[in-house]
Amino acid sequence: MNVEEMEVEDDAVDDLRDEDSDDDIMPAPAEGVPAPAAPAAPLPPPRNAIAIRQEPLAAPPHFNVKSYAARYTGPTAVKRLMFIASRCPALAREAYSVALTAIKAGIDTKAYEELIRLAGPHIEPEGGIDSAWMESADRRTRQRLDQLDAELNAHKAALNKDGIRRAYAALGDAHAARGEPEAALAHYARMRDFCGGGEQTAAMCLAVARAALDMQNAMQASAYVMRAQQPEVAGTRAEAQLHATAGLIHLLQKDYAECARCMLRVRPDIIAAAPSALLAPEDVATYGVLCAVAALPRSDLRARVLENASFAPLLDLVPRARDAARDLLHGRYAACLSALEGMRGELLLDAHLAPHVAALVDGARDACLLQYLAPYRRARVADVARALGSAPAAVEASAVRLIAARRLTARIDAAAGAIVACGADRRRAALQSVAAAGEECRREMRAALLRMSCLEHNVVVRAARDSSGGRSGGGRGGGGGGSGGGSEMAGGGGPGGGFPGDGDGGGGAMGGGGGGNGLGSFADLLPRLGDNMAC
Repeated sequence: MNVEEMEVEDDAVDDLRDEDSDDDIMPAPAEGVPAPAAPAAPLPPPRNAIAIRQEPLAAPPHFNVKSYAARYTGPTAVKRLMFIASRCPALAREAYSVALTAIKAGIDTKAYEELIRLAGPHIEPEGGIDSAWMESADRRTRQRLDQLDAELNAHKAALNKDGIRRAYAALGDAHAARGEPEAALAHYARMRDFCGGGEQTAAMCLAVARAALDMQNAMQASAYVMRAQQPEVAGTRAEAQLHATAGLIHLLQKDYAECARCMLRVRPDIIAAAPSALLAPEDVATYGVLCAVAALPRSDLRARVLENASFAPLLDLVPRARDAARDLLHGRYAACLSALEGMRGELLLDAHLAPHVAALVDGARDACLLQYLAPYRRARVADVARALGSAPAAVEASAVRLIAARRLTARIDAAAGAIVACGADRRRAALQSVAAAGEECRREMRAALLRMSCLEHNVVVRAARDSSGGRSGGGRGGGGGGSGGGSEMAGGGGPGGGFPGDGDGGGGAMGGGGGGNGLGSFADLLPRLGDNMAC
């Protein structure tokens, strides 16, 4: 038995002892028979990767990796390039090469080590690590952090509030460039106590939200975006960035309708045209149009997307998505779905959008189906499939899903191969309307009878007159009553004297006599009111 076989056997025995198993130990392989090779462990996904899948994709036509990467800056560009390389083998070499250039322009040595581990010979002729660059990057990082710490302490000693805020922001940026979102978020959050206005608060909240999104913490990012929405930032670049960040958060939470509304509020004249640290203008337009097509009603699609003059410059950046929205609005359903299918390959290379592409395309198909069926009471499945450019089985599956979700009031006639609209039950609606009208009539009649009973028994509030000759009965318990024989000034009590509950006929304010037949309390009055109501 050679040395390699003995090591394999010892490892197996140790594993079995660690598991406290009572199973028999498998004997070592016979001499001269090579030991079976252990299966290679799968490589872990790239650090901070976003929903990476393993199915390889074909390279989309006319997709330029360098032009795509030029939209972004810093760690955002590196993450998106790594995502492209992991999804599309045909673009992996170019994506890794551009990512290496972007990494070496910064100081993130962990991202460099990971890229070398994943790409290896594709980007380094020697297949090794550039140790000199890593040492230089680490040294520059230490020097920069020491310098920023010294500046922070100096500003604290001088009680310079604005200087402390800028020092914390610089420390957060340094850690973010290093690929350390946790430390960056901690420094950004410390800026809160030193912000002097709405714009500074918005900048702090945006920085915290970006760091939280890097940590895959959408809830914390959403909380800070909501905190930053203040009147002071209206019409500024910070407002556009807040809308874009809020839209991205809603996209990650699969709230496509709200994502569309947020993205469509972004003004193109104030959004950054330079490389972005989170979303490029093309991303804002693409996310907004796709979510609007999939989730917004037809009226909102027209008003918010195609007739929105402020959003038109961004819409021109993505002509295929714009044409898909127009085709849906004008009833060209097959062209709309064909355009979306043509964009699928490129959309699947977007790190944020890839997990939602299937749901968005299905939502657009459902919108086309609902709009097509709206004017018909009965439609053949074959005709619907021809209009949508889909297979009849796919149309039936979509119809079943919409019926189950109660978005489509119809039934499927499988024998005739048709979708039959189910109108509202007019008989039930008429009966419900009659019942509602009867209940309203009964309520009004009961109120009228109660008013008549109150008037009949003098359960009313009358305005008091002055002492010159008007009515002067006491406020509560005051007598009065024409049929009692006494004058109003004297307060002579008749059978109509006194408010209920104030005794049997109190005297008036000017002296009056006792009323003999007062109404008494409400308890005495209620039986009579009930008799009148019954009549």
